[in-house]
Amino acid sequence: MLILANISHFKLSKNMKKFTIIFVLAAMTFLTTGCGKQEEQTEETVVKKQVKIQEIAKQDEVSTSLVLSGTVVPKQYSSIRSLTPGTVEYLAPVGSEVSIGQPLFAIRDQGIENNYFNALQSLEQTNIITSQRITQSELAVNSAKASLDLARSQYDNAVAQTEQAMSTSQDSALVAYGSAYNSLKQSLVYLSEGNVNTHRYIYRDILTPEGQLSRDIILVFENSLDVFDTVSPTTTKDTLSLNLNTLHQSLLAEKELLDDTSVLLQNAVPSSSNLSAAQIAAEQAKISAYQTQINGHISAVIGAVSSLNNARISNRLAIDQAQAQMDLSEIQYNNAVIGLDNARESAQLELNVSQTQFDNVAYNYNNLSIAAPFSGTILSHYVNPGEQVSVGQQLIEVGNLSIIEITVDIDVDFAKALKLGDEIMINDQYKGLVSEIEPIGDLQSGKVSVTVQSSEAESNLVAGDTADVKFILNYEGIDTVVVPIKSVIIEASGNYVFVIGEDGKVVRKNVVLGQVFGDKVSVVSGLDMGDKLILLNGVFVSQGDEVEIIQE
Repeated sequence: MLILANISHFKLSKNMKKFTIIFVLAAMTFLTTGCGKQEEQTEETVVKKQVKIQEIAKQDEVSTSLVLSGTVVPKQYSSIRSLTPGTVEYLAPVGSEVSIGQPLFAIRDQGIENNYFNALQSLEQTNIITSQRITQSELAVNSAKASLDLARSQYDNAVAQTEQAMSTSQDSALVAYGSAYNSLKQSLVYLSEGNVNTHRYIYRDILTPEGQLSRDIILVFENSLDVFDTVSPTTTKDTLSLNLNTLHQSLLAEKELLDDTSVLLQNAVPSSSNLSAAQIAAEQAKISAYQTQINGHISAVIGAVSSLNNARISNRLAIDQAQAQMDLSEIQYNNAVIGLDNARESAQLELNVSQTQFDNVAYNYNNLSIAAPFSGTILSHYVNPGEQVSVGQQLIEVGNLSIIEITVDIDVDFAKALKLGDEIMINDQYKGLVSEIEPIGDLQSGKVSVTVQSSEAESNLVAGDTADVKFILNYEGIDTVVVPIKSVIIEASGNYVFVIGEDGKVVRKNVVLGQVFGDKVSVVSGLDMGDKLILLNGVFVSQGDEVEIIQE
């Protein structure tokens, strides 16, 4: 609030004027005569007005106070209404203290209570039935899982057994292969005169009447050598089947060669220049022995090939059967899992329906009595026990008087200097703090609602009282000259202040004012740094007055 200062001028009294005239005449007489008697004069002293000053300087911070009035209300307050119809059975007494969660009232309604217990029983039964179905489905899943695990184990065993059977067959075939190859090579080496690379048939020069046979056997011999060249001396399990087939072809070629050789020897003619009869007989015995070996190896190779094929077939059948059983068990397990999921989903759906029905009636049942939302005092009743109430009807009023709140409207410019937690004073007696500041002010009034609270005035202020709230407004970073509004004379023609001039007399200065900071105002122009501003505070001075500065 701006205050208009009424300034009166100080005037000299008549006695003061008389004293001045006498003093001047006496001085002139003394100067003219150069001597004379010294006259006693009663000297009257000018009384200077005592003033306080503010030395003008720019300020970065300004602190000022603002007092506003508001209505006291409890910080926590609630008017409890009935959420259900019924008959009031109990009300917490007015003036009694209640704790958070403590029942405030009780209402009875037989229909609501019956519906609640029926719905509760239905929900419990649904829970039991659906739980049993889920348990059965879980048992089915566990059984199917056990069957699947067994099928997987059997499959693994089948794979291991077939691998072992195949390995055994392959080991036997490898032995047969090595033995057959050695016998085959031994036979060919003998028929090649000890060196298969020479391609010289041992009986090429034998005498026989079967000339064509002699010529044909050379071709059979060459064919047997050519086929033998395709046979690998050794083999691995990976190439065993292929090499056995190649070896079998070579054995058959060698068998043909031995058979033809046996016929050739049977038709051989003894001679002194070639083979005698005894020698021919000995050669026949050797060839017969080779025939026996080769025939045996042919049978062994055929048996090895057959054993490998049979092992593959039986292994494939065993694995296929184990795989089929495992696939079937997996399908059964998946179906059991789906059945469990369906059972759970169906159970949840049934439970949801039952729960919804229960929640609907439980809402009314639970609201037959409402607990205190906070600790406080019962302030008043709106109904009496035994009365019928309807939904939404006020029943009881409760408030927490340990902390009171006051809401006031503050100009936006002043509100900018406040922040949450700022300390305030209520009725200059009780400390409090700023608890809420509206983020947006009222567009029409230009004011912001600010709420303060205090826990110190519990026994001295009650709801509905009017109290004064004193705010301390702190402005920072303003960097300007700020003076008390009371020290500024505001007139229609302009604003001015009084300062003390260099001669100690009062000087008037016109000023231009800026922003208001509570009971202070900024001076935009008109004052110089270092000026001694007179703080009026009820002291009236005029331009030209002599004044005396007193300290605070």
